[in-house]
Amino acid sequence: MNPTYLIYTAIVLVAIGTALVLTRKSLLFILIGIELILNAVNLNLVAFNHLYPQNVNGQTTTLFIMAIAICETACGIAIMIQVARQYKTITPSSIQDLKEQA
Repeated sequence: MNPTYLIYTAIVLVAIGTALVLTRKSLLFILIGIELILNAVNLNLVAFNHLYPQNVNGQTTTLFIMAIAICETACGIAIMIQVARQYKTITPSSIQDLKEQA
């Protein structure tokens, strides 16, 4: 398999993830966008590891990034649940308590 297609797919995933993070107003979609970006990084590491199969650093780094992504998702969902309980919304722009007073 040609790793060029994997790299192009990773570029598309980064673009979609960045668009989700920058345009969506829900914490859930922002979290999904961050996960897409992390998965694109993993795909790039595996694609470049396909070019140099004698070096397994790309695969081991991918496993560490997957573990970090799992922890980030768990913490993000826990924060989202607490925000939803306290403020009755998960829209970051409607939460005013943490903003600086003008």
